[in-house]
Amino acid sequence: MTDRRRSLLIFLGLVAAVALLPDLLPFAPPEQPDLLRRNLAPFASATPAGEGSSVVRPWLGTDDAGRCLLSRLVHGARISLAAALGGGLVCLVIGCLVGMYAGWRGGRVDAFLMRAVDAADALPTVACVVLAQAWIRAAGGPLAGGGARTAALFAVLGGATWFMTARLVRAKTRWLARREFVEAALASGVRASRVLRRHIWPNLGAVVAASAAATVPRLVLFEAFLSVLGLGVEPPRVSLGALARQGFEAFSSVSPRFAPLLLPCAALALVGAATARAARLLDRDEKDATPVEAGRDAVPAAIA
Repeated sequence: MTDRRRSLLIFLGLVAAVALLPDLLPFAPPEQPDLLRRNLAPFASATPAGEGSSVVRPWLGTDDAGRCLLSRLVHGARISLAAALGGGLVCLVIGCLVGMYAGWRGGRVDAFLMRAVDAADALPTVACVVLAQAWIRAAGGPLAGGGARTAALFAVLGGATWFMTARLVRAKTRWLARREFVEAALASGVRASRVLRRHIWPNLGAVVAASAAATVPRLVLFEAFLSVLGLGVEPPRVSLGALARQGFEAFSSVSPRFAPLLLPCAALALVGAATARAARLLDRDEKDATPVEAGRDAVPAAIA
């Protein structure tokens, strides 16, 4: 099995596990309280279940409302990974479009777009994201629903992290635009849009993979940071950052408990490390490609 297939299998396996485990595990819903099972320690013997609660043993204990920590962890990991992937997709789309256009046009258009990217990147990211999230939470109308606000969180995360992607794609596009196979395609009468689609975009794989390798794990931590500040997903949804915030409150209480704080942090580190590992393997595979030779082989098909 090649490294590329192995990296894709690792990443797809992680996504499938995080997406399916919350629905497959026979635990109570993460928002369902049970006052008869409050503050159970991990692997402790459970008290009799209350009315409407799950009878499954809470292996990792419960919080101060009697909610199963394992159930909340797997649901929180799904939302955290979804936020990172959604924000990463927004980041890649915006960055690739701006970078390709600036790199292909060059001249004043390139200079204007890159100075705009520099100006936007100079703004304090955390302050901008906090202000955007605060405005979204205060806005009504179409943003009043929980699903709309979650989608807005994806857009905010991606909109705050696309600048590096735009610079990388722009530099690679400028380099490719001066290659012989691109000049030959243009000289033969091939339209610029077709050159971008057939010769430029397929050769940006290494840059896109490198950007994803750096962006997605960072967005996992960024979403957790926003949730700790109270600006992430809203209840009854839970994320790993929201669980860490609740765990810190439990740790700072009169009777401190370590499990509600350590378990979300460990799950956050595991999800981030697995995502970074899969993305780096894919990045390494893409760097082994030879873009110029692939483009030269494609010239006769484009000319024809």
